[in-house]
Parts: sequence; structure tokens; C-alpha cells
Amino acid sequence: MISGYTHPTDLKIEFLGDSITAAVGIDHYTDCYSYLTAEALNAEYRVCAMPGCGVYRWGGWDPTNTDASTRNMLTMYNDVFVNSGNYDHSSFSPDVVVMNIGTNDSVNIGEYGYFGVNYTGDADYKTEQIDLYVENFTSEYAKLLEKIHTEHPDAVIVACCGQMGLNSRLETVMKEQIAAFLTKYPTAKCEFLRFPYSSDMSTATKWHPGVSAHKANAEALTAKIREMLGQ
Repeated sequence: MISGYTHPTDLKIEFLGDSITAAVGIDHYTDCYSYLTAEALNAEYRVCAMPGCGVYRWGGWDPTNTDASTRNMLTMYNDVFVNSGNYDHSSFSPDVVVMNIGTNDSVNIGEYGYFGVNYTGDADYKTEQIDLYVENFTSEYAKLLEKIHTEHPDAVIVACCGQMGLNSRLETVMKEQIAAFLTKYPTAKCEFLRFPYSSDMSTATKWHPGVSAHKANAEALTAKIREMLGQ
């Protein structure tokens, strides 16, 4: 966990994510959508993010590698440092939790993943493994929503993704699991926000969203949070 603003404010936001939320590809964290959103809302914030993190598996997933890490956002959410498992959620009680996660999962089962454009193996195996990935993604996404609500039952949840693309099957899963979550917890507030694909990605940004994309994402997220909080 990384703390942002520490001065007293009326609003607290917690961000969960991957390399995008970790500000990979931009020169300074103050250009990141998380900082810009917190600044616009005059909010204190914390960030739990690591490049490569996914809902189900880390980026670079290889179904044949039985020794691969099984860590994901759900396990990392309990860490102060990697694998520490000692984060005290009661130390920070956010009014809003932003979970911007799913990009690496989309890559894992997409054209640049193991079964992507260069895959020449068995087609049935490919279908079987991708279907299994989506099934496990579904379970982990539901668990992540449940974990956030358990730790912060009064927090508004914004589930977002899309800056570097979002697999259509996974987007459907996200929306379905949010609906199921709200059926289970009818007084909770959780909405999906689809970010547009970033048009300013280049070698200069390590093929991640650039400053203009982060600014646009922050504006969209700020508006969504204000709407959900009734501001």
C-alpha cells in the first residue's frame, strides 16, 4: 500500500490496480489518473498496485508452467510489501474504492497472450484453457468484490478497466458479477466504468497510457464518483 495525500479531508479513496495505477509510462505520479482524481475531489488516497497484476493471474500467464505464481489482486490486497500479508485494512477507511483491474487478464487470453497470434498448438486445448481462465476469473472477481465489501462495507465501489483494452468476455463477467454482488448486497453501491482505449500510447510511455489519457480518465472517474456520492 502506498499513501497519497495525508492531510485531513472529508473524502478518502483507495485505488487497486496494475501498472496503469502504478503510473508506469509517465514521468511522475502527479500525472497519474489516481492522483488527479484525488486532487480534483480533495481526497486523501492510498494505492495498492503492481505492474503485471491481474484479477486471476499475473501478466505473461503460461498454462504449461506449473510453477508460475498464483498471486493476484486478491492476495496482494492484504500486503504492505509483496508477500507480507500484514496490511491492516482498519488503518484506512475509504469512502470510495476504485478497482482498475483486468488489463493483464485481457492480455493473457488475447492475441498477445500464450494462445495469441503465434500459437500453433491444439485448438481444442486453447479453447479449454481460455474457458477455464474465464471461469477462474469470474470466481476471483466475485471474491475481490466480496473482500472489498467485507473490509469496507460502507464504501462506494467503482469497477473500471479499458485503457489498454478489455476482453469482451471479461467485460461481460465484470458486469454480471457486479449485478450479482448488488443482488446479494442491495444497499451497496458498485458501478462499472469503461475507460476508452488510450490513443497516446507509444514507446515513450512503454506502451501504457500517456499524460493526456490519464487526464481524461481522471475527469471521467471524478464525474462518476461525484455522481455515485450524490455530489
